[in-house]
Amino acid sequence: MAPDGTFAAFCLSFIYPRDNARTGRNEGWIADLGTRRGFRKLGLGRAMLLTGLDRLKAKGVDTALLGVDSENPSGALRLYQSVGFRQLFANIVYCKELSV
Repeated sequence: MAPDGTFAAFCLSFIYPRDNARTGRNEGWIADLGTRRGFRKLGLGRAMLLTGLDRLKAKGVDTALLGVDSENPSGALRLYQSVGFRQLFANIVYCKELSV
């Protein structure tokens, strides 16, 4: 929150215990990360991301995962790479409009 009470940035992370039990891994996800226009380029996204990672680590998570649109013009991919994320795999989604 900004000093005037305006919502400025957020990071939402999850741990899926059932998935971890099924796979034998101890993973957490950075599900959503964002900075509101007018508050960008201040380091808030990076601060929120690092806080989310710290909280996952405090819960005992060994690995953090996230999904990102590599064409995102906001620079999200560079942010994630700058804190040590690396590409695991690529996903392509196709869409076809269906007329009624």
